[in-house]
Amino acid sequence: DGERVELAGDPPRRFEVMHTPGHAPGHLCFVCDSTRYAVAGDMIASVGTIVVDPYEGDMSAYVRSLERLKSERLRVLLPAHGGPIADPDEKLGEYVAHRAWREAKIQASLDDAGQELSALVRVVYDDVPPAVYPLAERSLLSHLLKLEREGRARRAGSAWSRAA
Repeated sequence: DGERVELAGDPPRRFEVMHTPGHAPGHLCFVCDSTRYAVAGDMIASVGTIVVDPYEGDMSAYVRSLERLKSERLRVLLPAHGGPIADPDEKLGEYVAHRAWREAKIQASLDDAGQELSALVRVVYDDVPPAVYPLAERSLLSHLLKLEREGRARRAGSAWSRAA
């Protein structure tokens, strides 16, 4: 994080390396000093959202990394999936807002009795086709683990409920 890499060319390009964990613990983005273009990799996609798998990622770290990228005043994002994103502030803001909206929906869906992931995913991800539920369940679990760390959700076995 913070290192600079120079690529040969005419003119040569210098990039700042940014450690942006969340999707994966070692995820990096590269910001070109002269153009303010960022190679964003799997932090963001042109269409849809990124799955944050709890076995490789961390939802809290992911949201912090999105916010950090937003603070960089970038001109263009170059994602690993899809074409260039010409309005990085807007897209990064959408991603942060989407995660906050999804988290609020999760919290509203938790009850005192507890529910399995397979039941919660049908309620919390009712805006996506059922074929996507296996992937959605991974991000749902990442959100729940974040909420558990924050004392806003709890689990008993494989059931999740709201924190007392």
